[in-house]
Amino acid sequence: MDALNGTGQEEKRADIEKIRIDSSLPLEQRMKQYLERIKDPYCFLCGKTPVRICFSPEGEDLDTKLKHYIQRRGAAAYRRFYGEEQKER
Repeated sequence: MDALNGTGQEEKRADIEKIRIDSSLPLEQRMKQYLERIKDPYCFLCGKTPVRICFSPEGEDLDTKLKHYIQRRGAAAYRRFYGEEQKER
């Protein structure tokens, strides 16, 4: 049974941990690739954990949120890759 809505449909959701995006693509193409692979950006899995995303009518739109997410994700990957090396210098 689906933990979010009891429909038993969790196997149809994309697992965000398995989604890989070509980082050599321009931002707009990376976003398109992400949306194609996630299927439903508001309802997906993170491993075995179901995730449902909701936004306030007064908040930022999904496009803006995705841009911020991709930028943060890229910065985090950069820090993971280069962080220890920079500390040693």
